[in-house]
Amino acid sequence: MDATSSASWTPNLPGSHPSLSPFFKSGRISYHHVDIRYRSPSPLLLSLALPPFFHVDPTASALQLRPASSSDFHRFHLLLVQSTRNLISACRECGVQRLVYVGSADVLVGGESEVFCFDESVAYPEKYVDGLNELRAQTEAIVLGSNRMNGLLTCALRVSNPFGPSDDKLVPTLVKGAKEGWTKFIVGSGENLWDFTYIANVVHASIFAERALRLRTPYVDGRPFFITNKEPVKFWSFLSSILEGLGYQRMALH
Repeated sequence: MDATSSASWTPNLPGSHPSLSPFFKSGRISYHHVDIRYRSPSPLLLSLALPPFFHVDPTASALQLRPASSSDFHRFHLLLVQSTRNLISACRECGVQRLVYVGSADVLVGGESEVFCFDESVAYPEKYVDGLNELRAQTEAIVLGSNRMNGLLTCALRVSNPFGPSDDKLVPTLVKGAKEGWTKFIVGSGENLWDFTYIANVVHASIFAERALRLRTPYVDGRPFFITNKEPVKFWSFLSSILEGLGYQRMALH
């Protein structure tokens, strides 16, 4: 599909980041919208993104909906796996030298009830109960498997549940649930720990990952890296704190 862009078009930026507006208006930042699910982006478009490229998993959210049917699975496969294949193909064709994939730590979540203190040495699960996590793992494997092909260096960041300004999944979903009444309930004991990652830390990690690829730092290209706040919190307490901060009732019923 053709990319659509406009030099005079200014995105509807979040109020917390008004400092970006002048850069769009001056032309220092350009915005291009292209669907890469069915075909690779054009060489012209990729040339605008040289030299580094950041590929972000669009499903990286603690409350991301899961594939519930074969049609859903196909839709997520196009969004994650096929889009990544198309992008990698275009990067290799256009001579892109560095690609940082911002993915999900859930690639190691198979069917276990608890995943605790894993590191990058742990292999992918042999079987997945969650279809989305399996697709995320396939996507990451494609990126890492493309390392050093046609001069392309890649690495993957395994982000644990990003949150922060301009979040369009976690907080809106919680607010919707609060209005509908289902956020009163805690499933299970309420003691389960989760890792969440503030978005500024994700950006910081992405910048350093690209720099490491550019400087050819040993043991970076072709490898995955977990990114978290290193502050595991009780999942339900974290969600309750968000709700309370927005003026809604904390979760309390088991």
